[in-house]
Amino acid sequence: MVVKVIGKTDTFTVIFDRIDEKRWNALVPANVAGEYIMDLFAYDDAGNVGYMATAMFTVDTSNLCFHLEIINYQSCISLCNDYICEIKEVLPCRI
Repeated sequence: MVVKVIGKTDTFTVIFDRIDEKRWNALVPANVAGEYIMDLFAYDDAGNVGYMATAMFTVDTSNLCFHLEIINYQSCISLCNDYICEIKEVLPCRI
């Protein structure tokens, strides 16, 4: 069973701790607001870790809440040089 999820963005990390079957607790840095792409890593009760998903993490300071929406697409990126990257294809994720 997943007991903890760690979400990482380019600028901060959020730790989600399981409270019960449907609820999680998370400490979000006080100075963040807006939308962030977040990679989620799941930990089970034995301490094993695995990549879980990529999500859009939205911090809504006007309502004092956050939203987490799983991104169901992956992309294949080809780096042409140091300054230009090209997205070759976008595919729906396998479920």
